Amino acid sequence: MKIKHIITIYAALTAISTNAEAKDAAMLQAYRRQVEAYSHDVKAATHALEVYKENAAAAKADFKPKITGNADAKYTGNPLELNIALPSTDGGRSYTFNGRNTKYGASLTMAQPIYTGGLLKASYGKAKTESENAAFEKKRITNNLIYQADQTYWNYVATREMVTVAQRHRDAAAALAEAVALRVSNGYTGRNDLLTAEVRLNDAEYQLQRALTDAENARLALNSLAGVGSSDMIPADTMLCPDTTIPSTGQSIYNRPEMAMASKQIDIKGYEARMADAAYKPNLSVGINGSYTSPGYDFRAAPDPNYSVYATLSIPIFEWGKRGNTRRMGKHATAVAEEQMRSTADRLQLEAETARCNYTKACEQVKLTASSLLKAEESRRLTTEKYYEGSVSVTDVINAQIYYLDACRNHIASKLDACMAKSSLEYVYGY
Repeated sequence: MKIKHIITIYAALTAISTNAEAKDAAMLQAYRRQVEAYSHDVKAATHALEVYKENAAAAKADFKPKITGNADAKYTGNPLELNIALPSTDGGRSYTFNGRNTKYGASLTMAQPIYTGGLLKASYGKAKTESENAAFEKKRITNNLIYQADQTYWNYVATREMVTVAQRHRDAAAALAEAVALRVSNGYTGRNDLLTAEVRLNDAEYQLQRALTDAENARLALNSLAGVGSSDMIPADTMLCPDTTIPSTGQSIYNRPEMAMASKQIDIKGYEARMADAAYKPNLSVGINGSYTSPGYDFRAAPDPNYSVYATLSIPIFEWGKRGNTRRMGKHATAVAEEQMRSTADRLQLEAETARCNYTKACEQVKLTASSLLKAEESRRLTTEKYYEGSVSVTDVINAQIYYLDACRNHIASKLDACMAKSSLEYVYGY
């Protein structure tokens, strides 16, 4: 094959690859959405996010006045009795005050916290931060799911492409066996060549069956992740077309939800420290109580309305050093969260650098195996032509077919590695 012809074939393959890549990306995006919509983990994370949102709303309600209604009724078998003798000019008089057996009434109280040592603000800040953290946790779960979906999708596409290669190899082996059988019948070669070709044909059939089994297993895994029935067919391409363009270095690991979650943990520990310290600060609240009870005021038997306005102030005086212990505990807990964030940053940075290195090497391997595939195809064609001319043995043709099959497998494996590495690169920098 002339160099010009090889270049023409490579350009055609590149054009087909580009068109298939655009189609593949659309199918991959559709599969991602399907998997995300079905995932139980994402749904659970959504419910968890709503829990934290409701908790934040409840914490915010603590700033507002609280109204409490009470009602009670009580019967006393031996009520109190008070006898009072009052002196007077006519010898004095005696007065008796008898309690009532039955007491009942209802009251309504409204209380408003004025100062709680920062407890309410810290509680609300913590609840709000936990809600934000839950949103990042949902994003983390979604990213992991998308990465898993990519791996499942690309593996399925690779197995389908391997089926196509195995079918072509089986057809080539069948054509060779037929040609050898014709040459044997015409007396041009011995029966041993036919046996060799038939053994190779049986092996090609076996390789095809294995490829079909792998493709079916990959399809079942694809359907299971998306919540689709085992008999359904999810649209997917039949050829891997990786993008071998190395992305710029403008991306950052700080796009990852793990980094945001680590930062939120520092804030949460700070709020928890403030909440614990608030127990050792003054606490002031005011309120008003309205009641309608029996006995009424001035010893009247009928129920009467009444009210009271109050203010409550609580000041901790001495706690045997507990306040200092609590503050130091909060500082250490915050320091632990800060160190964990630094550790997370180091881990994610290593993941990013490793993913970029793997993707770069995978792209190089795709180009290398593509070149080997063209050469293996040319060698197989030339060897087959020489066999029909009678200048090479059937073993040479079979070896050329095997080399071509290995080149196809290596090329598919390199393209799969490149697709996986691209998904890994997108994952480590955040989708």
